[in-house]
Amino acid sequence: MEYENTWLYPGVLWAKTEDSVLDLCCGTGDLTFLMSEKVGSYGKVTGFDFSKEQLSIASSRHYLFSKVWYNNIEWVEGDALDLPFSNGYFDAITKGYGLCNVVDNRMRFEF
Repeated sequence: MEYENTWLYPGVLWAKTEDSVLDLCCGTGDLTFLMSEKVGSYGKVTGFDFSKEQLSIASSRHYLFSKVWYNNIEWVEGDALDLPFSNGYFDAITKGYGLCNVVDNRMRFEF
C-alpha cells in the first residue's frame, strides 16, 4: 500500500507481531492499515472514531485492499473520551490524528 503521509511510519515501528492495538481517532484508517500489517494476522487492530462517515470510508478501503492481514481490523464508532474497553485490553494505543479534534485543552493531554 502506498501512503503519501510518510510521517505515519515511525508511529508503527514499535508494534510487534501478535499485538492488540487501538488506533484512536482513526479517521479513514491510514495508520490502522499500517498497524494491521505490522501486527500480522495473529494480531488485532481496532480502528476507533466518532465519525460514522470516516469509518465508512475506512471500511470501504478495507474491502478494496482485501489483504490477508487486514482481516485483523475491527472498526468501532464512539467517543474517545469515553472508551468502551477495559484497562489493559490493548497492548498499545496510538492516535495519529486524535489530538487536533479534542476541543478541551486540558483533556487533550490527559489521554
